[in-house]
Amino acid sequence: PEIEVGDIVRLDGEVEIRREELQVETEALVELQGDEAAAVERRLADAMTERARPDEPTLIAEDEGVAAAGEELLDAAEAIRRAVLESRPIVVRHAATADGYVAGVALERAVLPMVREEHAESDAEYHYVTRRPLEESVYGMNDATNDVTRMLQDRDRHDEKLPLVVLAGTASTVESEDGLEMLGIYGADRVVVDAAPADPEIADDAEVLVNPTADGLSTGALASSLASTVTPAVREEIAHLPAVSYWGATPEAYVEAASEAGFDEEDVTELREAIALEAFYQSYDEK
Repeated sequence: PEIEVGDIVRLDGEVEIRREELQVETEALVELQGDEAAAVERRLADAMTERARPDEPTLIAEDEGVAAAGEELLDAAEAIRRAVLESRPIVVRHAATADGYVAGVALERAVLPMVREEHAESDAEYHYVTRRPLEESVYGMNDATNDVTRMLQDRDRHDEKLPLVVLAGTASTVESEDGLEMLGIYGADRVVVDAAPADPEIADDAEVLVNPTADGLSTGALASSLASTVTPAVREEIAHLPAVSYWGATPEAYVEAASEAGFDEEDVTELREAIALEAFYQSYDEK
């Protein structure tokens, strides 16, 4: 009775199979403290890092700007993969623009296969993955209040863990500082992915900031390479998305990637315009 959820313990007993499941018929159970507990926690953390952190970035196409953020991509991919492995929900928030929608959808496509593989429940993807566009161009207090309210309700009603919030194409300037701080106060981790120049203060308000200094890079292209780093198997499925995210001067590498995926220039243009139009209408919809 004195053992609480979250305690580190050592148990002795007999390992056996019961109803085709492994179990231990426990003879003794002791709570570990001090150095013994710390050693177990280190081993668990090391094992989780080894499983969650990709060996190297998987880019959609050759892009020096994205490649320069290789370590940040690995950090962000590890945070996302770790959240799935720890059964923590992932909330993707993105700008309500064509570029923002492309970034958000790319990340969603990367996370869903991991969730389906990791969780047996048929409705797991509805509990562990949420993607929502922002009302404004920045991640303000209204957005943070809505997210915090929802995550606390999910914790109290459904016993869900606090989420990892991934912000794409937003939250990289001081206008979003209060919103990010509010998430942190209530225990939600934050990953910010934005191709626009970030203010230095944001690095202190997010666990991971992916923000290359390259000119002419879209957030959709950056987030797509993050998505393929999280789940390399989706790379072919989302290879056309970076080209969709550019309104002009699309880098040739992304044009070729879209073409190889079966999307010519006309296809890409129609997708971009359709997404932008839908984003415009949704921005005036009560959702």
